[in-house]
Amino acid sequence: MCQAEGVPTIDTLIYSAFFGGGTSDWSPERTCYVRVKDVSLVAAC
Repeated sequence: MCQAEGVPTIDTLIYSAFFGGGTSDWSPERTCYVRVKDVSLVAAC
C-alpha cells in the first residue's frame, strides 16, 4: 500500500496458497473455494 497525494492506495493485491503435492494426483476433482477472514494489509513501499 503506497500513498498517492496523501491517500493510501493499493496498486497490486496477490493471494497465494499451496494446495496438495507435486503431481496431478493431488488436484481436486471439482472446483474448490476458500473463505478468507481477518486479512491484514502491510505497506511495502
